[in-house]
Amino acid sequence: MKKQSQNNNTAGQSGIEVRKSQKHEVNLQKNSTLYFQIGLILCLLGTFALFEMQFESKAIEVVYETPTEDILEIAMTDVVVEKTEVQEEKSQVLKKKLIDVYKPIENITDEPNPTTLITEPDPVKTNKPVVKVEDVPDVIDIPENIPVNRVQFVPIFPGCEKYELNSERRKCLNDKLGRLVKKKFDTDIAIEHGLSGVQRINVEFKVDKTGNITDIRARSPHPKLDEEALRIANKIPKMEPGKMGTTPVNVIYNLPITFKVQD
Repeated sequence: MKKQSQNNNTAGQSGIEVRKSQKHEVNLQKNSTLYFQIGLILCLLGTFALFEMQFESKAIEVVYETPTEDILEIAMTDVVVEKTEVQEEKSQVLKKKLIDVYKPIENITDEPNPTTLITEPDPVKTNKPVVKVEDVPDVIDIPENIPVNRVQFVPIFPGCEKYELNSERRKCLNDKLGRLVKKKFDTDIAIEHGLSGVQRINVEFKVDKTGNITDIRARSPHPKLDEEALRIANKIPKMEPGKMGTTPVNVIYNLPITFKVQD
């Protein structure tokens, strides 16, 4: 009987130990799941905090400005308008002089049979040819350099030959130059040299009588921007030269370049 009771006590104690071990394992599983969830929440919070942090960045927006002035087309036929006005003024002056010179003579007695004496002036002989007014050619003084908004026919950029109107060719020229600047200009130069805000570069060049790009000038807040603007201007291809009538002329073009470095 004593042995049986001892065996029962031993079996009871082992059962209690088994239940405690199983309960401990269940608690460990629950704790590990809880720890995993807490760690996952902390990771998500850390990731969200990183996304919410603001890092300093600079964005560059390049803006190409086309000249704002409209083209003033000069028709060559408009120059020959003032001839008739000059002739009318001369005739009016002549009439006025004749009227001023004439004075009535008083106390003249009528003769019974007046004799009319008609005299004709002798023709003046000269060896010089007589030049008529309409034979005198119009003399037009063409300046050495003409701004692009004053030239009669603007230079034709390659690819703009299909347009016939001067205004269409001017717009095509502006569009082509704008695309060239936006594609080739290196705006990182401004960041490399610590520039910020709006940067404006004024570029001026000449399309000479043969269509070549010459006399390139650039002015900006930094010498490196000047160098970059000159590099871009040297990439402008040869054009068909601008003209006044049928005469090729030198045409001056202003190309303003503006871009903004945003903090």
